[in-house]
Amino acid sequence: IAFGMGIDRSNVRYVAHANTPKSVEHYQQESGRAGRDGLPAECVLLFAASDLALHRSLATMNGALPIERQRALDRQLRDIGRYAVSPLCRHRLLTDHFGAAYPQAPQSEAGCEACDVCLGETKSLSEEDARLTAKKVLSAAWRAEGRYGTGYVVNLLLGKADERTRRNGHETLQVFGLLQSAGEAAVRSWTDQLIVQGFLEVYESGDYPLLRITEAGKELCRDV
Repeated sequence: IAFGMGIDRSNVRYVAHANTPKSVEHYQQESGRAGRDGLPAECVLLFAASDLALHRSLATMNGALPIERQRALDRQLRDIGRYAVSPLCRHRLLTDHFGAAYPQAPQSEAGCEACDVCLGETKSLSEEDARLTAKKVLSAAWRAEGRYGTGYVVNLLLGKADERTRRNGHETLQVFGLLQSAGEAAVRSWTDQLIVQGFLEVYESGDYPLLRITEAGKELCRDV
C-alpha cells in the first residue's frame, strides 16, 4: 500500500499502489506525496475489481453497517472503481471528483499529457465491438450461474480447461474460448470494467468472492 500522512519528503519520485485504495480521497492523498519538489514523479495503480470486494468484506466483517455508512462505502468504492477503469483523463477525473475544473491549455488537445489515457497507453474498442465484447463476457458469467470467481469466468472465455472445468462440463459451453485471441490481460480488464459499471458484481459466499451477472447485465444481453 502507499504511504500516507507520516511521510514528509519533497523528493518522492514514485508511488505504487499494489491494491486499489479505499476511495478517491485516499488515492489523492497518497499519490499526492510524489513530486512535491516540482520535478516529475510517477504513480502506478494496479487495479482489480476483487479489491473492491475485499474492502467491502473488511468493512462489514463485524456486522452490518448503519445505512448511511453503507451508502457512503458504496459510493466510495464505486467512485474509485470508475476512476481506475474509465477511459478518460485521470487528472480531469480527479479534479471533477473534488468539484474543480481541470485547467486545459487552449492549444492542447491531448488532455493532461501525463496520464496513461492522455499518453495513448490505453486502447479502446469501437462502440459496436465494445457492446459485443461485453455480451460475451456477460454470457460467460451468466452460464457460470454465479457459482465461481472472476478467474474461473476469465478462464472460460480464454478456453483454459482444467480438472474443475471438465468436471463441471464447462468446456462444452458455447462461451468456452470465445475471447481466446484477446489475451488474459484484456479479458480481465473488460470484466473489471463491467463490474464497475454494474453489469457484473462480486459478492462474498463463504470464504470466496464469486462473480455473478446483475439484472442490468441480463438486460444488456437481451438488448433491452
